[in-house]
Amino acid sequence: VAGRAGERVQSAALLAGAAATAAGLSVTMRTDSPVTQGTGFSLAELTFAPEPIAYTGLVDPDVVVVTAAEGAGELLGRGLLAPGAARRWVMDASLPVPEGLAPVERDLRARYGAKAAALGALVEEIDRAGWWDRRAWSVAIAQLPVSRRSAAEAVLAKAR
Repeated sequence: VAGRAGERVQSAALLAGAAATAAGLSVTMRTDSPVTQGTGFSLAELTFAPEPIAYTGLVDPDVVVVTAAEGAGELLGRGLLAPGAARRWVMDASLPVPEGLAPVERDLRARYGAKAAALGALVEEIDRAGWWDRRAWSVAIAQLPVSRRSAAEAVLAKAR
């Protein structure tokens, strides 16, 4: 997941990881963002598997989600925003599409809001792929602080 710092990219990844664990999967997560808080890019790499995961690097990702220009810029700078770098690309419809890339374009920011676009995209893509049952999301959301649950539940409801 590639987005803008301060827009809960890493929180969305943590929640997805908790849901995957609730579904009985092994999970690894790696994040990256600049040292400046709330500005620049935010990246989160997630790996889910039914067996223990021995290698945490992403070699051939099933899906890459891009929710903001800052995330796209960071992926581009790393040479990762290119055809063949992932099996499936999902990009916010407001972003320019790099030449040769054929992403699924969705109005993620318009539908979920900037701070929930990453979570909305993850729920949609995980549901589409059938990686786990929706009940695992509910288990993960129940682990959140009470003040954060309703926002996550609203994203889950919109992503149906």
